[in-house]
This record gives sequence, C-alpha cells and structure tokens, in this order.
Amino acid sequence: MTRLAALIMIGAAVVLLAFFWLLKRKNPYAGLRALAPFKALEKARLQAIEDGSRMVIMLGNNLLSQEISISGMGGMPILKKLADQAVLGDHAPIAMSGEGSLACLSQMILAGAYRDGLASELFSNDQSQFAGASPFAYLAACLAEGFDDNNSALVLAGHFKPEMVLLADLAGRGGLFCLADSDAPGAQALFYASTMHTLIGEEFYAGGANLRTHPLQAASLRTQDVLRILISAALIVGVALKLMGIL
Repeated sequence: MTRLAALIMIGAAVVLLAFFWLLKRKNPYAGLRALAPFKALEKARLQAIEDGSRMVIMLGNNLLSQEISISGMGGMPILKKLADQAVLGDHAPIAMSGEGSLACLSQMILAGAYRDGLASELFSNDQSQFAGASPFAYLAACLAEGFDDNNSALVLAGHFKPEMVLLADLAGRGGLFCLADSDAPGAQALFYASTMHTLIGEEFYAGGANLRTHPLQAASLRTQDVLRILISAALIVGVALKLMGIL
C-alpha cells in the first residue's frame, strides 16, 4: 500500500510538472509570488556590479557525504544566476563548498557561465573552493574568506549546521548584505533571528523560479504547491473518515 501511494504521488508529480510547463510555456514566470529576499539579492547583485565588489556564495557541506541530502543542490540555481550576470564584472563571484561533489559541481557551473559569456579565458579554478571537510573547518574557511575587503555580499544557500549563524551575524554587524537559505530547521531559526533576508520552509526550493534560471523551475514550484494542497486535503479527509469510523 505504501509503495502504491508513493508511485501515485510520483505519477501525479510528473503529470502536474508537464501540465504546468505546457500551460505556461510562453510566460512561465507569470503569477509567481516574488519573495522579498530574492528582490533584495537582485539589488545587491546590481550594486556589486556597479561598485566593482564581489559576492561570495556558500553552498554548505552536505551532498554525498555524511547524511546524504539532495538539498545540497539548493544553492546551484542561485550560483548560476549570479555567475551568468557577473562574468565581466571587476570581481567574479566565489563559490565555497564543504563537500567535494558540491565543489566539482560549482566549478562546472562557473566555468559554463564564462564559456556561455564568451570569456572562458577569464575563468579561474580559484573561484570554486573546497573550503573544509567538516562543519567547523568549513565555517573557519568561510569566516576567513567571507570578510575580504572586496566583498559586498554573502549568500548562504544549502545545507548548514546551526553554527553557521556566526557568519551571518558577523556579516550583519559588518554591514555586508547576507541572504540565508538553509533546509535545516535549526539553522533557519537562528538565521531568522540574525539576518533580515532569510528563506523559511519550502522557500528553500524557490530560488530557481524567483531568479528565473529555467522555465522548468517555475513549473516545479507550481507542482509543489498543488501537491501540498492535495496532501493536506487527503490528511483532512482521512482524519474525518477515521472519526466517523469508516476507516
């Protein structure tokens, strides 16, 4: 029964994804709710290009090591958007990863952005850094790199432990723009108390759609919303049937 329910859910997700992609093919981002942290990120990006400063993207330290979590991919759409738009800037963005797979993926995204911008010769491997194999080693490296005089913004997007709040707190005190985006509830709570631009709950998965990195990201976001409604309705109906003695 559990396997059947899982297959039904996967099938519904695929159908909804295809439906929304075809329905909004001409204007995929129409009607999407704009999130305030991403609006602020866009302003920070434009400011960085204007004053020749640099943005640093922390991608977390979890993908295929420790507790395997696909949420480590959460910062990739943000990295791609920032890289695409800052190829010819005075200071290119830097991606800092605490896990080898994330470091490789971020290097591929950055190199691809320079290749698409016809400026492959400007890409440097130093823009993608493997910062530390443990959470505290990663934090130490981010603290050392994050407060360089050339930096104007820090973006934390991925899986983080609560200790990373130290970085967000120091960024706020130092006048740096800081956006915090984590899938861990404990880290979210601390980020919310220490920085103005924090993404909560399912907003973690809305980066690609809000930054308009790919039409399928928008279709995926709409699919998530519909599935949440269907699951909530099924739970309510199930509880009602249980109370009536039918189940």
